[in-house]
Amino acid sequence: MDKKIKIRGIIAIIFSAASVIMTSEMFVNNMKNGSGSVINKLLGAVLLGFILGGMVVGLSHIPEIHKKIKKTLTIPFAGWMAYLVLIFAIPYFGGWIFMLNDLVKFLKARKAVQ
Repeated sequence: MDKKIKIRGIIAIIFSAASVIMTSEMFVNNMKNGSGSVINKLLGAVLLGFILGGMVVGLSHIPEIHKKIKKTLTIPFAGWMAYLVLIFAIPYFGGWIFMLNDLVKFLKARKAVQ
């Protein structure tokens, strides 16, 4: 198993567990204190839990994101602004996607080793 996949997989497992714990805790607290529909509370808890949990994993993917969007830096001002928005927004809002992707890669590599 590749060392990079192993490290990212372990981090993904830790933050996936943290996301599930945060999601369940937020849902229970919203059910106790808030008013509104159960579906809205569940959806909000899932979105917030996985965005917060995946943020650290997403930040670890910044070098790969930089490689893919660094050509926008050749465009003065507009390209620089787009670069900054993407370099901060993708890891923050899409970190959970990277987290689940790393988790699946780790589990596949682990299964292939056995």
